[in-house]
Amino acid sequence: MRQFLSSAALIIALMPLAGCITPGVGSGPLTLSQGATQVFQQYKARFGPLNFVVSEDGRIATYDYCIAGLSACVVSSKYNLIERCEQASRKKCYVLAHEGRIVWDGPVTLFGATAPVNASAKPSRYKEPSIGMRLETEGGGTLQVAKVEGPTVVTADAQGKLSHWFGGILLVDAESDIAPKDLAPLWQAEAGSNHRFSEWKAREGWRNTITFVGGEALTIDGRSLETLRFTRERRSIMSEQGDQHYRETLWYAPEVGFLVRRDVEHVAGPRAESASFKATKVVLP
Repeated sequence: MRQFLSSAALIIALMPLAGCITPGVGSGPLTLSQGATQVFQQYKARFGPLNFVVSEDGRIATYDYCIAGLSACVVSSKYNLIERCEQASRKKCYVLAHEGRIVWDGPVTLFGATAPVNASAKPSRYKEPSIGMRLETEGGGTLQVAKVEGPTVVTADAQGKLSHWFGGILLVDAESDIAPKDLAPLWQAEAGSNHRFSEWKAREGWRNTITFVGGEALTIDGRSLETLRFTRERRSIMSEQGDQHYRETLWYAPEVGFLVRRDVEHVAGPRAESASFKATKVVLP
């Protein structure tokens, strides 16, 4: 079943539902109209809710659900909710919720509400930084994006030394086995939630615990930049490493696609280079 709502009328199309679809998730601040809010409340009350799609202006909404329950949705639906929404609204449409959970990348405010319904959730998803983007840092240093290889960003400092950053956020060894699945949960995490994973390289092993603290605005070169603040506890696993323990605080700027500040505290064990930095200017290519 799918429902469309415009400012003028509610259009209902009845049809059998074969399964679920996974179209593109929307991003940015969104406020639903009164009608779209009513449709969203209907969607939340359904048994087996699947995808809820809304127009970019928040006025037109549509959803589907599985009458037999989510476990019965094993065949892709032939109907494209986004396409139907765009035909009705004449605007771009995106997924707001999937299986009853808001996945929209940004604050979503319902009609008449004074605060976003998903105020505590979630960092923006990873965005690739532009090659050539440069951070000027305290102490006269620089950090420039030299290469982007999938989720790995390679930067060069003022002396030409290369560093590898996974997801534009975690400093890693070039031979580290960190995979996209290890960071994926971060981009949908709720404030205060922890994510744990291990990384290996030759005879080195590390246990990571990353916590999403929440959003924070930093002023850089007189400009306010919205960032996502994380903490990272990094502990060695192998006895040969000498029980190393580091604590990091990380400020990731989705608009830039990279960290704009990194504080590293050595807690225990042999000490390595900290690679702390604080951006004083962001220069886009």
